[in-house]
Amino acid sequence: EYEEINDVLLESGATLSGAMLAAGLVDEVVLYQAPLLLGEASRGLAALPAPAAIADAPRMRVLDVRAVGTDWRWTLVPEER
Repeated sequence: EYEEINDVLLESGATLSGAMLAAGLVDEVVLYQAPLLLGEASRGLAALPAPAAIADAPRMRVLDVRAVGTDWRWTLVPEER
């Protein structure tokens, strides 16, 4: 007998994050952002294909933003299209 799973915490790299987002399996993103500019050699948040136009890019709705020390914590949910 299987029990229901209510929550799954996913802490991953860009490939798995991108796959989960593309599959529509993400209900909420909690993102921690440091005030650092790492440049073009840094790794992206999610490996997703580039949209044909900005209007086609997946959008997130901000539920909460707060300072955590010198960093920022964003709580986001996918926007319905």
